[in-house]
Amino acid sequence: TISALQAFRKRNSEAQRLNVQYANQPTTIDFAHYRAVLKNKAVVDEAEKTLKEFKPVTYDVSAHLKAIETFEAKA
Repeated sequence: TISALQAFRKRNSEAQRLNVQYANQPTTIDFAHYRAVLKNKAVVDEAEKTLKEFKPVTYDVSAHLKAIETFEAKA
């Protein structure tokens, strides 16, 4: 089990490293570039419209967190 724990820690540290690496990358899209490259400009227009209209969904996780805290208190 020690080797399994060490493998888990290694995967965790690698995941954290990748998270930092990807978080530092630019997140903007150069739609003008794609309009210049692609023949079908409507695809780029539709993609840009979809991206601008996107609203991430938020969830209320307080009930789940309370259940986890209750479980941890019993453990």
